[in-house]
Amino acid sequence: MNNLSIYSILALSTLLLSFNLYGFTLTSSDPLRYSAPNDQITIRISDQDCINAGMTSAQLRSFAEEALAQYWNTVTSSRVTFVVGDYISVDTSTTIANMASSADEIVVGCSDSAAIFDNPAILASAIMDDSSFPPKGVVAINDIATTLFPTQTDLNKKATFAHEFGHTIGIGHSRIDYSLMYFQISSAILQEQLAEDDVDAITYLYPVEKQWGLPIGSCGTIALLSGDDSDKGGGPPTGFALSLLAGLMITLLISALTEKINWRSAVN
Repeated sequence: MNNLSIYSILALSTLLLSFNLYGFTLTSSDPLRYSAPNDQITIRISDQDCINAGMTSAQLRSFAEEALAQYWNTVTSSRVTFVVGDYISVDTSTTIANMASSADEIVVGCSDSAAIFDNPAILASAIMDDSSFPPKGVVAINDIATTLFPTQTDLNKKATFAHEFGHTIGIGHSRIDYSLMYFQISSAILQEQLAEDDVDAITYLYPVEKQWGLPIGSCGTIALLSGDDSDKGGGPPTGFALSLLAGLMITLLISALTEKINWRSAVN
């Protein structure tokens, strides 16, 4: 094998290793990160009971803590953990954006606002306000008179909390039906733990160590989704197909050049 072939293979290997394969989506191309002092993101629970949703303030706190312990706080490849802090007073009849409190925190409460919940089947909604740094987030549980939240199993309730927490840090919907970040919670599919794309998403946002290769190109550079939680998500991010095609074209080009050089060497 001549030197050019060796260098070509090395160059191709380096290029391919620079691409990270991701199947998750984010709500924006590069959402702001919480400052996460001591690698912790603080969640504060509303001090008001949720009458129609059938949850006291203490139950809200309990479900939030259990959801974090079962899902996001299990990811060892992410440097952050979520912690539940002090209770907070929240206006439950306003828009979800106005429920947000201090920057760098996530607020959890219930809302009976029809402006947020125009459908009893929408169990919860969440936003991440990243208009300024550090961002802030809100998780609102559906507390309108006809809400279906009380009819859910405890597992579905915990999965709903955890799903919405994902949105508050900038993770979008998934089309993988067993993923926590799938666009709906289903009793037919038990989302008892995080799927690989859930883990990849929080690791991408808050890695334990710097992930080399991200600036060059990632096969999952991020599909943009609307902030509406009724959005059904994108598919595999388009960056995957483009990166795969680019890698194939480079491989074919190098192969053709190598064959041409070898042919000339044989003729000479």
